[in-house]
Amino acid sequence: MVSQVKFVDGLPTLCVNGEAVTEMAYITYNTKNNRYADFAKAGVKLYSVNLNFSEAPIGERAPVLVFQKGIFENDEPDFSIVDENFDEILSVCPDALIFPRVNTNLSLRWEREHPDELCEHGMNGRTRFSLASDVWAQEVKEKLIALIDYIENSRYAENVIGYQIAGENTEEWLPFEDYGFYGKRAKEKFLKYCAEKNIEKNEENYFRFASEMTAQRILEFATVAKEKLEDKKIIGAFYGYTVGCPHRAQCHLALNKLLQSDRIDFLCSPLTYVHGREPGLDPYPMVPIDSLKLHGKLYFSENDIRTHHSRPPSAHPHYSVKIWFGPNRDVSLEQIKLNFCRAFTHGHGMWWFDMWGGWYDDAEFMQTFAKMQKICKKGMDRKSSEVALFTDENCYFSLKGHKNKIWSVCNELGLSGVIYDIFLASDFEKVCDRYRACIFVEPTKTQLLSDCIRKAYEKGKAVMVVTDEDEVTYRTFKDFFADNGIAVPTNEKAVVYKSEKHIVFYAHKKGGYDFASDGRESFVDLFTGEEISFPRKINKTTCWLFEK
Repeated sequence: MVSQVKFVDGLPTLCVNGEAVTEMAYITYNTKNNRYADFAKAGVKLYSVNLNFSEAPIGERAPVLVFQKGIFENDEPDFSIVDENFDEILSVCPDALIFPRVNTNLSLRWEREHPDELCEHGMNGRTRFSLASDVWAQEVKEKLIALIDYIENSRYAENVIGYQIAGENTEEWLPFEDYGFYGKRAKEKFLKYCAEKNIEKNEENYFRFASEMTAQRILEFATVAKEKLEDKKIIGAFYGYTVGCPHRAQCHLALNKLLQSDRIDFLCSPLTYVHGREPGLDPYPMVPIDSLKLHGKLYFSENDIRTHHSRPPSAHPHYSVKIWFGPNRDVSLEQIKLNFCRAFTHGHGMWWFDMWGGWYDDAEFMQTFAKMQKICKKGMDRKSSEVALFTDENCYFSLKGHKNKIWSVCNELGLSGVIYDIFLASDFEKVCDRYRACIFVEPTKTQLLSDCIRKAYEKGKAVMVVTDEDEVTYRTFKDFFADNGIAVPTNEKAVVYKSEKHIVFYAHKKGGYDFASDGRESFVDLFTGEEISFPRKINKTTCWLFEK
């Protein structure tokens, strides 16, 4: 078995033994309520499964969830847990391709035994391990090697295409205590960091250090895994939430470090949680996906779509908030379509995260997943964009709080009807000539952004700079595009994706809609076969996928 990410038709593509693979997967935390058989029947071949080093809770906001036994919870590893998880998938899909999500968090017992290796603060009255701890990191590496060695010498080694290395809060390499204060070991490392770089010991530099340290740990673990696998399988991780939560204390602001490394093949993130996943909005990713593509990295969106079946997994107050509940059945189906369409037309992979199990337990949902598989068989599509959005990781180190302009920019851009690409500003020189318009999100000034803005003007691009004081709406962007000769396909508020071969139209609100693309006003929906003509009155939440 050899898996790798290769460029196919200009897109980073998952290839197994030289053949491109459909990048649509399924995963659930709650394997006792899994839908492996349903997704296998729908034609899904790609799966992930959670393998935990310990039985520590997944997240600290609600430390009550433990769905899996810990492989290294006790003195001797229990690899039967691995066998059970793989066998459950392979019993219904013998030719499944699996990339396990390996939760590297060590046991609570280990933490009690190593008080000097913990964070400075913690939620719910307890502190967890520090990412800065070399003692912790060394033990993680040893256990990671042991787990990979077991799997690669097992009967299902040829079903395993790679590993997602996960850790910290909610497995996403987010700090346990939400502040990025990693305790005694971090303070020691920060002093050395400042001395080596001859920089001031202040908060801004501390958070820069914390992001770089997080990215470095991910690279260390990825390197250990790659060496054990002799570079024959893909390795990835959650990281780079520059768009979704660019708060300095989340420590996700060193993405460029991972993009420059050949040790990381794919990165992933959930789709935005802004506005509580309210239907009607563009479900944009938390990472600048076009920078990932530029650097040859595969991106998987975690489509953890809440549906009418979504229910809290426990009575903990954390699970009583709106985000854990989905809309009604009809809207849920259209949201599933929209999330698929975004990934498909933007040319990247996805997995359906059936978090507590049974979220997609609906015959029509599964028929729709089967149609998605058939659509993907022709290959992922590519965006057809004249607009690029740029953001700089360095903008956020001096900012306190969670008020980040990029959220409102992406929300409103997503309702403008015009598709856009999104990059780190460090990639500006490589890509700017492709675009007619450049939008810069500038919550604080950096030298890099200032240089990019100046060069965009010099190149004759249409330029919009959005600062922290600017208020923008979808109308702001429609007017900007119209003024600069960029086609706006509808006058209404709607999500529209336009790729090389397809068009997506999504409307949430009832009302009259106009829409035209390349002079056409009549289309056929690939999901239903229905002919759709504009202008028209739309009576319910609707997502259509058209071929050009």
